[in-house]
Amino acid sequence: MRRSARADLRAPVRQLAGIRAVTYVSSQEVTERRKVRATVSLDPSTNTFGGPFETQIFDLSNNVLDTLTGTVSAVRIPSEP
Repeated sequence: MRRSARADLRAPVRQLAGIRAVTYVSSQEVTERRKVRATVSLDPSTNTFGGPFETQIFDLSNNVLDTLTGTVSAVRIPSEP
C-alpha cells in the first residue's frame, strides 16, 4: 500500500551514507585510507539529522589499523535573505 506524500514528509528518513578518504603527507604520498559509514535519520522538519557512524582506518596493504565509532549530528544553518 502506498503512503501519501504528506505522511512521507512527517516520517523520519533513514539513509546509509558512505565516504572513502585518503590521507596524504607533505610529499603528497598516500599514507592511509579511511572508510566512513553512517546511518542517519532526517527529522520530519528536515532541519536536523543524526545517527551512529563507524570509521575504519586502513594501511596501504588494506589491513585495519583502527576502528572509530560515535554519533554524528547536524543542524541546518538558515541562509540570510
